[in-house]
Amino acid sequence: MYWNDLNSRLKAEYGCKVYKLALSSGCSCPNRDGTLDTRGCIFCDGAGAFAEAGAIPDQLAAARLRVAAKAGTDAKYIAYFQSFTNTYGDADRLRASYQAAMAPEDVVILSIATRPDCLGPDILGLLEDLNRVKPVWLELGLQTIHPESARYLRRGYDLPVFDRAVKDLNQFDLNNLRWSKVILCTDGDVDGFQIRTLLLTMLYRLTPTLIEEGKVFIAESPLFEITTKDQTYFAYTEAEKETFLKQIEGQKCTIQRSKGLGENEPDMMSFTTMNPETRRLIQVMPEDAARTSEMFDLLLGDNLSGRKTYIAENGYLYIDSADVS
Repeated sequence: MYWNDLNSRLKAEYGCKVYKLALSSGCSCPNRDGTLDTRGCIFCDGAGAFAEAGAIPDQLAAARLRVAAKAGTDAKYIAYFQSFTNTYGDADRLRASYQAAMAPEDVVILSIATRPDCLGPDILGLLEDLNRVKPVWLELGLQTIHPESARYLRRGYDLPVFDRAVKDLNQFDLNNLRWSKVILCTDGDVDGFQIRTLLLTMLYRLTPTLIEEGKVFIAESPLFEITTKDQTYFAYTEAEKETFLKQIEGQKCTIQRSKGLGENEPDMMSFTTMNPETRRLIQVMPEDAARTSEMFDLLLGDNLSGRKTYIAENGYLYIDSADVS
């Protein structure tokens, strides 16, 4: 069965397990130095965690010692700036710290935790430069999308700030694409279709080049498993199910409706969804994504009157496929 968890992915790329080395950039936070607040977020203890102060080479050496027992001598590492806001400071000073952390050959990835309101043009330019040397991961904490909860957490920024940061970071460059296909795989029922719509809308808005260049595909997942004494059939629609039933008319069979990808048997998932030789892929075309985005806005956006009008005029077309169970 084909699962691409991060640990396995890193092992496949670098030939060994990859460990995080917690480092300190020496940065503070606008939520602690008085710019926004002095108390910090309620989940921050104010002391930082894991990393030690000092020169970056010394921190790397200390961090290696902490994982030495399990890492062995041939491990690879992620230089991980975790505590506080690691892009809150002078870009030139940060460049020196980041470059020092990336310098060792066995450090293969730079990972930086920060706030979305601390990503000015100078920092974005710095991250772009570093990403040309080695992969750069950026962690942006979004604990909640709700303003009331954000105020309770004393987070210090609203959701539009996070959205803008994500868009700024997604100045997409197709040359950095590491795979030939981006495949979306969701359940084969209406709930899965809704999730597929959300994913397609996200890709269309944030990385439209992927779709324009024909890199996005949908992996169909079956709705029904029809088993006879001699053979198993997988039907992806009600119509296909009826076709198979006519084909095996007179034979004793069992029909099982798929409850979702997570509950399917491994052999079934391998054959129907994961195996490149037997799965069904649908290539997403630009006009498909554009139409999906339009419908997403119409049915889930702020245009209430437009939504009512569309449902009144077209709702009858979807009665048969409505999930009212």
